[in-house]
Amino acid sequence: MDDGLMSQVSVAALLGFVASEKSLCNELELSAEHCDRTGQILVVSDDRALPLALDLVQRMPRLRLRADPGAWRHGDATPDHPLADVDNLFGIAGWYEQHFPVGGPVYGYTPSKFLRATDRPARQALLEQTADLPPNIITRIAIEATVLEAARRDDFLDDLAVHQGRKFSFVFADKKDPIAEYQRIEGLRQVLGEHPGSEVDHVDPLIAADALASGASWAGVGASSARRMPRRPGDKGGPNSAGYLPGLFLEELLELRSPMIYADWYANSRSPYCATCVRPLDVFEPTTTDKAVIIGHNLHQTTAHIASLVAQAPEARAAWLREVRLQAHARHMQLNPLGDMVLNRGLHRFLELDDPQMRSMSRAGAWK
Repeated sequence: MDDGLMSQVSVAALLGFVASEKSLCNELELSAEHCDRTGQILVVSDDRALPLALDLVQRMPRLRLRADPGAWRHGDATPDHPLADVDNLFGIAGWYEQHFPVGGPVYGYTPSKFLRATDRPARQALLEQTADLPPNIITRIAIEATVLEAARRDDFLDDLAVHQGRKFSFVFADKKDPIAEYQRIEGLRQVLGEHPGSEVDHVDPLIAADALASGASWAGVGASSARRMPRRPGDKGGPNSAGYLPGLFLEELLELRSPMIYADWYANSRSPYCATCVRPLDVFEPTTTDKAVIIGHNLHQTTAHIASLVAQAPEARAAWLREVRLQAHARHMQLNPLGDMVLNRGLHRFLELDDPQMRSMSRAGAWK
């Protein structure tokens, strides 16, 4: 697949990217250049999101931008204070008039603090205080991913149902792989099915694709792992990736791994190759230049992957995705006859969850 202009145009309304200046891979500039070229939305997710976004739009006037200063990354919501930086005198209206005036070049999100899954009063207060917003501001609901599990899902859906018809922007956070669990995937599908105009971002390409097939109006894929696996306030980071390289999206396997992992997997096979990048995808050095190539590859390959999805009729997208996952699984098994490769956690969960025979699978991909 490639990221031809026609597919870019068709996918631009449904898929965008999330990037930060904090990355050492120049992800923000690379993402901005990509989105400026394709017409996709870029979410600047950074403590300095608004000035960074304003600088980008001055240099790239056609760029479609949103700024997410991310109050949710730094503290928990309470029933009395579900929003950050909102004073008692002017409230949320004063906040958005100051930071995101209607007609301005940058759209934004409410300054929502982080919602713990069990704190319904804080969640209800946030929903109530963000009920009347201008069209350039979206209600941000950043919440623990455990809220999607069966034990808490009904309360979450009940709270959202009071505000039926509103557009929400969801971020589901946990220490690692926030949504790649059976009940959480099922829960996200149900949330988006009941609130189909809503969005989800800070996700990986597999979760984005499933969200769009489940009714999401837009999905934002993280340009780096920190933007694909959002953590709760207080969570610490994980170990460094193999070879200190960013994860590379290999569409044929539906994997996001360090190229050093692919070098091991393809040691006795022909290396995967990207015609757009004009290079094999399992040979990279931990240099700034090569890291930037990986980020750029992920941007165009994710766009091409989602473009293929949205080329399907809406009612056929879920079935198309199931077939694509089965094809990726078959390639895994051809590449891994000894069963010593572990599947992407999300791919593994999707395959099991959607298996018509309701079989379980080993982490290496063997059906039991």
